[in-house]
Amino acid sequence: MTTSQTSSPAARTAYRPAWRNPAFKNSPQLNFDIPDSLLAEVDFKWLMAGQGWWVDTTRFHEDPTYAKTLLRCAMGSRSSALRVCAAALLTEIERVAASKA
Repeated sequence: MTTSQTSSPAARTAYRPAWRNPAFKNSPQLNFDIPDSLLAEVDFKWLMAGQGWWVDTTRFHEDPTYAKTLLRCAMGSRSSALRVCAAALLTEIERVAASKA
């Protein structure tokens, strides 16, 4: 991949999580619903691991400060996929929190 390809706007927003694909969620192999927030979290955890950052998922759920710190680190990452995923996860977390309120 050339430098011009990686710096194009399309390349910066090319990350599309599998869980956003309706075909994935409606796969005949899945006989249950997978919450979007769980799938976003799995993407986030793996992308963070790719950057050398380990995510303690229990703490991520129980400690809002820890979660916000990780999301801020991810938003500042050089990885566009991680930045997009972190933004999607933040949106999903806010949506779930709003639905519980």
